[in-house]
Amino acid sequence: MIDRISDAREAYLKLEVLYGDTSAQSIFVAWDKWGKVKYHRRMPPGDFVERFKNGLQDVREQSVEVPSTVVLAVFQQAIKSHPESTKYMADMRVDAHDPELMEKVYPDFIRSQLPAQGSVLGVHKRVK
Repeated sequence: MIDRISDAREAYLKLEVLYGDTSAQSIFVAWDKWGKVKYHRRMPPGDFVERFKNGLQDVREQSVEVPSTVVLAVFQQAIKSHPESTKYMADMRVDAHDPELMEKVYPDFIRSQLPAQGSVLGVHKRVK
């Protein structure tokens, strides 16, 4: 691709055209990775929420706007197989028009899971 280009500026510009913008592949990779975040047994709910939020941030870094209702749907998909989350999902009441929707869901979810987990939040910060 650039192996025969001797001018550094020309090589840079060619690479920038190919890799400088968000590509469909990079969006797919970020979305797929986010979609694979699941709430598992023995996983502290705080760890799960942090991993989920980090995955969402990776998607948003690809210049993808994700409406809060879609974030909620992906969140529900991620927690649905955990046996302790079924009651939470059944009792969940949300206002889909609330701009702070997920910022209310995350702590509410963590609180709902702590008695079942019997543990501390277990939140680990992401290191880039």
